[in-house]
Amino acid sequence: MLKLLRGARFAEIGERLGISTEAAKMRFVRAVETLRTDLEEEGLRP
Repeated sequence: MLKLLRGARFAEIGERLGISTEAAKMRFVRAVETLRTDLEEEGLRP
């Protein structure tokens, strides 16, 4: 969530995590999808 909270670039996130920029992007997309699904299951809309 560094992308949302701090406006970090995917390249910076990847470097910090020891993964590629593309892998950082994919993790971000998956995290947002999971959050959206969890919120919807709780009856909330993102």
